[in-house]
Amino acid sequence: WTIRNRVFDGKEKSWWGEGYAGVCQKPYQFSCWNKTDPNYQFLIGVKQIPFRELAQCRIAADQVIDGKVPDPTGGATHYYATSIKAPAWSAKAKQTLKLGGHVFFRDVP
Repeated sequence: WTIRNRVFDGKEKSWWGEGYAGVCQKPYQFSCWNKTDPNYQFLIGVKQIPFRELAQCRIAADQVIDGKVPDPTGGATHYYATSIKAPAWSAKAKQTLKLGGHVFFRDVP
C-alpha cells in the first residue's frame, strides 16, 4: 500500500517517481532494489522466486493495485524497519501503523 499511496500522491510530478515501476525503482527507497541486497538477485532474474510465493505476491499486488482491499497503512507513503534507528523525517510525519518490524507514516498537511 505504501507504493500505491506514492503512485497516487496527487502530485503532477511526484518526487517518488511516476507509476508503479518508477516508485518501486526510485533509488534508495526500497532496499530490495539495492544491488547489495540479497533480494535483488530475485528481482533481476538471477535467482528464481518459488512459484507458490510468486503467485501469492501477484494476488496481493493485484488486490492492492485494483483497490479491492482496504489500506491498513492509513495512507502511509513512508515506512522504516524497527531494526534501524528512527530516521529524522519520522519526527515530522504522522505515524499510522506499526506492523511487525515496520512503522508506517504519512506526511502531516
